[in-house]
Amino acid sequence: MSRITLRDIAKRTGFVHSTISLALRGSPKVHAETKAQIVAVARELGYTPHPLIAALMQSRRLGVTSGVRAVIGFLRFHAERQDAMSVTTRKVLEGATARANQFGYHVEALWADNPKIPNERLAGILEARGVTGVLVGPAPKETNTAGFPWERWACVSLNLGLLPGVDYVGHGYYDGMRLALAHCRQQGFRRVGVALPAWKNSQMLDQYLLPFHADGALAPRRKIPPLLYPMIPDAALAAWLKRHQPEVVISSIDSEQGAEFVSRIFPRAIAYVSLNATEGSTAGVDQNRPLIGAVAIDQLIAKINRNERGLSVHAHTTYVTGRWLPGPGFDEAPREKTGRRAAASVASHE
Repeated sequence: MSRITLRDIAKRTGFVHSTISLALRGSPKVHAETKAQIVAVARELGYTPHPLIAALMQSRRLGVTSGVRAVIGFLRFHAERQDAMSVTTRKVLEGATARANQFGYHVEALWADNPKIPNERLAGILEARGVTGVLVGPAPKETNTAGFPWERWACVSLNLGLLPGVDYVGHGYYDGMRLALAHCRQQGFRRVGVALPAWKNSQMLDQYLLPFHADGALAPRRKIPPLLYPMIPDAALAAWLKRHQPEVVISSIDSEQGAEFVSRIFPRAIAYVSLNATEGSTAGVDQNRPLIGAVAIDQLIAKINRNERGLSVHAHTTYVTGRWLPGPGFDEAPREKTGRRAAASVASHE
């Protein structure tokens, strides 16, 4: 079966090639009803744009004659500018870039919420650079995405719950907590504390806390209430440790504050498990961030090839499972540790 082209869509709809091309790229120059009609026919016929041909046409419009590759935009937000990219974001971007290159795409990172660049101007930048699909990178929960013309691009989000109607790819937080709790049980810990950042995405926090609350191995009289710590966590964390005397703490604070913070705040008698561990640092769950980036690219390219743009009524969610990383301070912890010993260590650490 021959590939469906713009000529086939033109025969069915009666519109000229230029109008069809603009409509399929989500251009605001085409009336909404006309755009909907063209897109519907394209989907009915099974039309899928060839990314390299699309990139070539864009390069001709821009007067570029060499080095043509289809472009995927990676949108960064807030503190995720080039000069302040977190390790987590960098790993996702590395995985996304490597996978995109395998398919002939180039990934270009852009600062999406620059206060000097309104949404329409950002959209114009994406179009000028020939972006065919958008990966929405990690963003703080207060990020406002309203008003951006998502309908012009195929989209996949790396932010749980940030963009209703956009397919999501990310870490399986629920399974990550279950994995951490299982290793705590294997080590014989009875008083398990969970400390999470209060400013993070509420859906992420819910997924982390649900398996902790439901864990039947943690007797109610021994269960320590979770700590949702503020941006500056020192005082809240120290008071919580002193009051509840956990034997082990499960948290992601090492990925936010650094390993030195953990060694300074946590007494040696208290084991630590990271929910966002890196090789050779501390015991915990490696979230497989490069794989998350690669899977997101797989899904985004599939949407580009199906000519699926904008928000969806039935968005898909894909969770990538993490893996356990052994590390010092946990796997080497003595099993006979008691809450009293931990409490004495907390007191001496103050």
